[in-house]
Amino acid sequence: MKVLITGAASGIGAACVEALSLNNELVLIDRSPIAECPNARIFKADVSDEAFWLSADLQSALEDIDHAIFCAGVSDAAPIVQMDYQAWSRILSINLDAVFLGMRAVLRTKTTPGAIVAVSSASARKPAAMTSAYGASKAALEQLVRVAALEASTKGIRVNAVAPGGVQTPMFSDQDWFRELCISEGSEAGAWAKLAEGTPSGRFSRPDEVAELIKMLISPAAEQVTGAVLACDGGYTLT
Repeated sequence: MKVLITGAASGIGAACVEALSLNNELVLIDRSPIAECPNARIFKADVSDEAFWLSADLQSALEDIDHAIFCAGVSDAAPIVQMDYQAWSRILSINLDAVFLGMRAVLRTKTTPGAIVAVSSASARKPAAMTSAYGASKAALEQLVRVAALEASTKGIRVNAVAPGGVQTPMFSDQDWFRELCISEGSEAGAWAKLAEGTPSGRFSRPDEVAELIKMLISPAAEQVTGAVLACDGGYTLT
């Protein structure tokens, strides 16, 4: 099968590449360099750039696409009163606008049954201070998924989302505050454990665990699942 994956350079996107690379053809997109992958066509691009999604090269790559997985995302942490509009717009642009552009490109091209999966977040439903832009982008994404599921059903295309809580990805570990937490807790493992104190499972998810859920959603096992948002958060949204 042929699968599109955005955000393929790291985190959940990279885990999806690893989970699906064997015997599949992949179309991979990220702003950062992507590791070489057999049977992959790689694009280094900004997923929020409409011109990229309309380009002849990408349109060619999307021919005969079976499934699409939208993992690209960014985060920031600031109180509303301190967040500037440029930061707000950047988060909405990558987390929401880019998924709209990608879905539109796939749905315009695709005429056969298949599946689309977008990565949402527990932040879409559970508010936390300093996550206004990120939470708003993911809440809107979930509504986009539901509308897309209705519209795409006539083609036999299923559209779903997964909603992780904390995941051990660079979205956390590349932040200055996380590095400081590593120092105060004595190790990176200690920092992850500290962050997961509010999660009933007692730990953050691994990227490969989320990737396996996504893999299931594009498989025949999920043929009756569409318009759904599946939590993969260790019970975080229960508390």
